[in-house]
Amino acid sequence: MIRSSLLAASLILASHNALAHPTRLANAVEHGTAHCLMKPAQASDTTVCEVSAMVRVGDRLILANDKPIPGGSKLFSLPLEKDRIGDAPPTYLKGQAIEQSRKLEAMTLTLDGLHVIASTGFNRVGDERDASFDAYSTLLYWPANQPENARVVAPSTRQGMTSSRALRGQIARAVGAPFFQVEGLSVAPGNRLLLGIRKQGQDYQSATDVFKIVAAPFSIDNGMLRLQGDFELLFEFTPQVPGEGKPLGLSSIEYDRFNHDALLALTSFEDETSIGGYLWSIPIQPLLARKPVTPELFVDGMGAPLRFGNKPEGLELLDASTLLIVHDDDRMQVGTGSDSQASGPDEFAFSTVKF
Repeated sequence: MIRSSLLAASLILASHNALAHPTRLANAVEHGTAHCLMKPAQASDTTVCEVSAMVRVGDRLILANDKPIPGGSKLFSLPLEKDRIGDAPPTYLKGQAIEQSRKLEAMTLTLDGLHVIASTGFNRVGDERDASFDAYSTLLYWPANQPENARVVAPSTRQGMTSSRALRGQIARAVGAPFFQVEGLSVAPGNRLLLGIRKQGQDYQSATDVFKIVAAPFSIDNGMLRLQGDFELLFEFTPQVPGEGKPLGLSSIEYDRFNHDALLALTSFEDETSIGGYLWSIPIQPLLARKPVTPELFVDGMGAPLRFGNKPEGLELLDASTLLIVHDDDRMQVGTGSDSQASGPDEFAFSTVKF
């Protein structure tokens, strides 16, 4: 199902307006729903679709679910049809490394289009006696059309569990806190791997929302992905949106491989009564050069912040003027409105943005 909401587009929008920071114009938005599971014989009130990440491979989209889908997998694909997610049965993707990982939160495609890279949340820590939580600390990669051949970056194995737990220390040092949560992943020019950090703190209970990006150089030779240095803090930012008082955390990043000028990012919020999010653009050259840079907030034709009533979790560029966003509403019941799309327990909401 697709529902369109045209924004009152203007041909000229000042880079500074009533908002206190640079802005970028979104011309139009469409909202719709797609299936992570074809409807069961008996309807269930239990939410199944909690889509957290997305990447485009050819004419299909690969999507990650927070948890395994009953009878399926935590990874599945759907067709891309005219800038929208096709209404078709999902194809479930499996592989030993994928099935062993837990809570996939981010995915991206290398700039040559040959490999997919995925990250778990890194938000659970095992101890020396129990390795089961190591599955939350895993970076994966695979040839774009061969997820069954997924491998682990910087692998180490204990108690039969292979993970990237060896990277936890250096990422924590870059973030500046022992606890952190990864929710963004992108490849940037110069073979740099970027991780977007949503939360940090001394532990899970005390963690707060943040917007941080850490980066490390990498290479892929003979099909093997290797990091060529430690992760270091590249950028941090406190996102503030006029009229929005809730703390915002980073939920996705993606380099604009078509226009080569920006890193696009999503921020979102959630509490017991509401969810939502916003879209940003960060000029790429000063970002990578570690020069001062201010993210641009996407606005509509009237200059108002472009707000999503669903919780945006993953984004992908489809062409030079179109991006696709998938939402994970975390079991929150969202109604259909000007900025949101209701979905059933076997569905997830998505948005297409023209800019």
